[in-house]
Amino acid sequence: MTEVEHSKPDRTLEKSILKTWKGKSTKIPNQYDNELDMYTFPAEKISVSDYQKVTKKNPKNIIMMGETGSGKSTLINAFINYAAGVEMEDPLRFKLVIDEVDSAGDQSISQTTDISGYLIEDTLLGYDIQIWDIPGFGDTQGIERDEMIKEQINELLKIEDECHAVCFVVKANVNRLTDIQRYIIDRVLLFFGKEAKENIYLLATFEDGSHPEMLSALEKSNFPFDEKRWFAFNNADLFKNPSQRTPFTKMYWDNTIDSIEKFFRDVGHQHAFSLTTTKAVIEDREKLKMNINAITSELDKALVIKNIGEENLRNLEAGKGEVERKRHFTKKVTAHKKVPVATNNITTFCKKCTYTCHDNCSIQNDSDKARCWAMTDGYCRICPERCKWDWHSNERYIYKDEIVESEEFVKDVKQQLDDANKRLSIYDQKRVSLEREKAKTQEKMNKLLGKIKDQIQSLKDTAKQNYSLDMYRYFMIKSKAEAKRGNQQKAIQYENLAKQEQILMQSESLTSESMMELAPSKIL
Repeated sequence: MTEVEHSKPDRTLEKSILKTWKGKSTKIPNQYDNELDMYTFPAEKISVSDYQKVTKKNPKNIIMMGETGSGKSTLINAFINYAAGVEMEDPLRFKLVIDEVDSAGDQSISQTTDISGYLIEDTLLGYDIQIWDIPGFGDTQGIERDEMIKEQINELLKIEDECHAVCFVVKANVNRLTDIQRYIIDRVLLFFGKEAKENIYLLATFEDGSHPEMLSALEKSNFPFDEKRWFAFNNADLFKNPSQRTPFTKMYWDNTIDSIEKFFRDVGHQHAFSLTTTKAVIEDREKLKMNINAITSELDKALVIKNIGEENLRNLEAGKGEVERKRHFTKKVTAHKKVPVATNNITTFCKKCTYTCHDNCSIQNDSDKARCWAMTDGYCRICPERCKWDWHSNERYIYKDEIVESEEFVKDVKQQLDDANKRLSIYDQKRVSLEREKAKTQEKMNKLLGKIKDQIQSLKDTAKQNYSLDMYRYFMIKSKAEAKRGNQQKAIQYENLAKQEQILMQSESLTSESMMELAPSKIL
């Protein structure tokens, strides 16, 4: 792509563009209690679901990410006012996105609910830009919202082919990363990989003139940004009345404008990086997670069978002596039973195997089930019998394996014990059967684990990224926090996500025993 030379335009051009923008804008109420005229920026807000890729123009794609309350929305508004040619003494300001703090002042809740795209044309920059505003990860709205944002990013990367700048917005005066910031960094690495290092920007907000403390914190975290591509901003006076300005106001304004100019000059010269590898990484990781889910489901079943067998053996051993004295001795027996658990997702269910083959399917109609992720050449890869696609249907529940206890008379056991002289004892038969089942299960698990290891290694090679402890730590901290609040369901969800990350981290030393430890709580 042709490099764009960005230089500060003359005042005549600034006023011409400013007048054009003002004529296209709509005046809105001023919430800052001053004399400034406020206008909504004349750009159509685009949602990912409605987005049609621009074909006639090639704007610079800029992705903005940051923790809720980082000042991201205000920074975007500062970018827009600069692009429109607004100067500090001008009596008007433009707004592109709403403030990150709601009317109650709660900074823990992001006011941006969906990924929003804005195509900005006819600016002072000398090129068009398309800003993608990513909602804040990790706010109090919970894991469902984070997963929704992740899916929207996946969809965005499917329709965009390239990106020029991935911007990580963070407060300048923070000397250590929060768990949420570590989580966002891992998300950046997950989505874009280390190969995007030249296109990753650190945008430090709430700058006070000193060297941002966050730089050293990010260096320690191995965040892959070029040390030449960080810029500091202080937008506290963006919407302040010019008549109320002080020498500090002027200083902060000038410093911020200087940083914005340098940022857009760098972006103007920036070559786009292809999202092809990113798309492949995301797709492979989603497939890997589905395969891990399928394996842990099989492990759940194996553990249930193993526990049932061992408990029945203990009961049989204990009942041998008792049955001689009491014919109607009763004992507890356990059985394996599949139990449906309701879910908000559409699941792909095999009626023949009574098995959930895909726990979050986007295929709405049963007649289209051949297109489900679990199907290959018309047959299911997941269910035990590898059934044809038309055995499958949409359901609103997931089948889980549970142990059901009941009592029965031991007189049947007494009859079996009477025949022990003619054949192996029931105990020995059960033991032989159990050992055979364990050997078969072990062999199956070793093969499945080998496949998982190969897939994880392939994913690492493609992404050029190792999995860190940060995502695992973040999910575990969130799980404990939700448990303290009494939100057990959310706590379990976070714990399950942590276990999923643990599997990915432990790929080098993954064994059937370590998978068995994770299996009892199925990863959803």
